[in-house]
Amino acid sequence: MDTHAPSRWPLALSMLVLGAAIGAGALWYLNDDRSTAASTETIDVITTTLAAESRDLTSYAEWAATLQSGTSASIAATARGTITANANVGDRIELGDVVAEIDGNPVVALYGNVPQFRELDVNTESGADIRQLEENLVALGYDPEGTVTIDENYTFYTGEMVQRWETDLGIETPDAAVAVGQLAFIAGPSEVATRTAVGSQVTPGQSLATTVTLAASGFLTLPTNVTSISELITPGSELTDGVQVGIAEQTGELLPIVAVAGDPNLDRTDAIEVSLPVDAVVVETVLERTEWLEAGQPLHRWEAPQGSIELEVDVDESDTFPLGLSVQVELPDGQLIDASVDTVDDVARTVQDGQDTLTIVDVSIQPTGPVESDFTSGPVIVRVQDDSILDATMIPVRALVALAEGGHAVEVDGRGLVAVELGAFDEGWVEVVNGSIDPGDALVVPS
Repeated sequence: MDTHAPSRWPLALSMLVLGAAIGAGALWYLNDDRSTAASTETIDVITTTLAAESRDLTSYAEWAATLQSGTSASIAATARGTITANANVGDRIELGDVVAEIDGNPVVALYGNVPQFRELDVNTESGADIRQLEENLVALGYDPEGTVTIDENYTFYTGEMVQRWETDLGIETPDAAVAVGQLAFIAGPSEVATRTAVGSQVTPGQSLATTVTLAASGFLTLPTNVTSISELITPGSELTDGVQVGIAEQTGELLPIVAVAGDPNLDRTDAIEVSLPVDAVVVETVLERTEWLEAGQPLHRWEAPQGSIELEVDVDESDTFPLGLSVQVELPDGQLIDASVDTVDDVARTVQDGQDTLTIVDVSIQPTGPVESDFTSGPVIVRVQDDSILDATMIPVRALVALAEGGHAVEVDGRGLVAVELGAFDEGWVEVVNGSIDPGDALVVPS
């Protein structure tokens, strides 16, 4: 099970062993004419000096947990035919990627919740699928002159944008229409879990591939007309209630554009509100022009991670994980990411751990931003800050000399051997706790 094994100063034990080994090796200092051996072989050791330092140290309790990549989804065919190409298991699918080909015709991934169910052209009745198409193609850069109005109507300018897109796809006869089967709307960046074999016959509704949705995605859009936009928020910024995402000019005034939870207040005269998605981060600036902009125009594309880190905590220790607690997570590739406690179940359950019965609660942790890693699932370590030491005096472990009578010393330049009492270890350095060394002291170490 994934209950924790918290440890104080987790590097201490391993570094103590290393320090002892280095200290034993440092007996070079004592191998001189003071030795009582019948004969002594003199070994010339090249030395240098390193200064003791003052550092702030933090200890962590570590808990075993599991990274879950996201939610399962399916990409279904919307046209009848033969699969002539398909994505491979493990492939990452993002906005604008070709997922598969049916009878040689590309099926392209766009972001949205409404599947393609009809041909789209100037004769198509208005609908949400048209808005999704326009938002995505604008985000992909196919409306450089800003002629498309983002709404539910397919216009002449929408058709021009489609032609540019189809030309880039390599379609032999690009036109101003989107054929049935040409689009695969997905919730956001995804990873292929299974695929239907190339050569298979498919009909509308049959699966081309199953995926894991790694992040939901969408657009921050203007709720009202504005004259121009400036100072847009930079990609990588976290969206929180009240954060300013840009500045707009409207009726001669400069107004902040503010992200808000819930529906925007269109009657405000001191700011322009845009609807805020939960747990989202700005990943891309869509807008590339500043002149007249109509309501519905996307400003940014955002992503909200769908994966989570799940762990089981003994009910007596559940107070260690209050909601919102900031933690570090070590991924399977060793990368450290920031995360926070998202949910703590209020219903305990029992599990067997060998001969013991444990009462545990489930804790879910969310990354605070997009996770750039080759791993989307697997075992991880959750690190919770346990203690801290401010202004600790730290010396390099390789400065330690193991004393014959026990304990350790260091050679201080100009003072000789000085006994030291050791505290916490941290990546090749160790704390001195008896006050015998001051930050800045020059310590003799082997080169």
